[in-house]
This record gives sequence, structure tokens and C-alpha cells, in this order.
Amino acid sequence: MSVLSESRRIAVSCPAGAFYLYVDVSPCLGARTRQGAVLRDDTAVVEYLLQEAQVAAVPGVAFAMSPFVRLSFALDEARVEEGCRRIVEALDRLTLAPGAAA
Repeated sequence: MSVLSESRRIAVSCPAGAFYLYVDVSPCLGARTRQGAVLRDDTAVVEYLLQEAQVAAVPGVAFAMSPFVRLSFALDEARVEEGCRRIVEALDRLTLAPGAAA
């Protein structure tokens, strides 16, 4: 899970004993995928992560927590680390909107 904090494209805070984490994806909003799609909300970010990283997440809007995504860590540590690594790599492939944080 610590690999998520290496990304400049999301904001992560450690959960307090929960098996899930809400990740702030607001830095990704307005970014473009390699196919040219614009990520306009947390639902689009979740769809992108599923397609690009093969990682399932839940959009924060389902919990009145937009623009966050909810990640579950109810797997073994190796699989969680692999999923986190794939998320970071997929986010690094985004082209950020002009004026967005790099």
C-alpha cells in the first residue's frame, strides 16, 4: 500500500485500521488517457484503472466521497502491493491538463 504514496497523481492518507482506503483522485481530474479520453470524475478514474491497471475500485460518489476512489485491501499483501504498483504506473501514463500538478 505504501507504493501509492509515491504517486504525485493521488493523495493518500493511512487508514485507521480499516481494510479499505479512500484515495483523493482530484489531481487526475481533467487528465487525458493515451486514447484521448478525459477523466472528468471519480467514476471515470475507476473505469480507467479497471481498463489500464486491471484493478477494481469503487467511485467515491457511491459513498458521497467524490472525488475519491475506494480501494479494498482484503487480499494477501503481495497482491495488494502488485495492484498498488499497477495503479501508480497507470496514473503515470496520464497526460495532465495544463496547469494541473505534475
